[in-house]
Amino acid sequence: MDRILRDARSLWQMCFPTDTEEFMDFYFAQVARAEDTYIYYDAEERPIAHIGILRYGYQDHGAEALAYISGACTHPEAQRQGIMGRLMRQVIEAERAKGTEALILIPASEELRVYYRRHFAFEDVATRWMMSLERYMHGRQPLQRIASSSPTAAGLLSQYYVGTKHITYTERQAEAIIAEYRHSTGALVLESVCGACRAGLMLARTEDKRSIIDCLIGTPSEQDELVRELQERYPDNEIELTNLFASEIRPELLEGKVGYCEMPWAMVLPLQPYTSYEDYRDLEVALVHN
Repeated sequence: MDRILRDARSLWQMCFPTDTEEFMDFYFAQVARAEDTYIYYDAEERPIAHIGILRYGYQDHGAEALAYISGACTHPEAQRQGIMGRLMRQVIEAERAKGTEALILIPASEELRVYYRRHFAFEDVATRWMMSLERYMHGRQPLQRIASSSPTAAGLLSQYYVGTKHITYTERQAEAIIAEYRHSTGALVLESVCGACRAGLMLARTEDKRSIIDCLIGTPSEQDELVRELQERYPDNEIELTNLFASEIRPELLEGKVGYCEMPWAMVLPLQPYTSYEDYRDLEVALVHN
């Protein structure tokens, strides 16, 4: 493994102790790239801060228009010394010079949301909705069958967001997202099959007597089939859906703000003179890496 990836992994392991060895083996072998990994070293050449970059397309802006910040962390003994701020500024300038159109991140806490807004001018651009299964079934959009050129679940996921205001995935990126989800504690990946192809996909997790669906793709009948399988596995759990966007729900359901929870989700920082916050105001950020 490249030295910079070894250093990134050592920081990740220290700062995110709940992540498993299996997950880190996968992430640093299949997802992280040395050329997209930023490390801050101290005077003794010890790694003390890390920012990883994952690249995604966005509509017609290009295959790698957006740089998603992954695994930003600082060694516990070096926190609150301004080191992450220095590394973040380095990342901003380096990505601007590379021609990246915007940086995007999902803060892990409200404190971090305020930090990124105050110090680096990131702004909220994406909202997600959370609601009960019953509420969702009442208001979901009548999705059509997705025409995927690939028979895999990753092919289905990569095709689902094409042509929308979501970030877009290559099939390889979608494969990595699904594989990473499988590595998460309490996670469940369910698929429905039509002939030789996947017709539906569910990514769900269990938490405090709840089944939380993070991704549900397919026609209503295919979604129903996946939900029934989830209910059979966890019959006593309440079911909620999260990571829902306005395009997936009938507009009238969202009027009045009754029966669902609206949450800030992603933040963005435009990097080029020809990009602005308005370009990403309606961006819908679905599943991305940690």
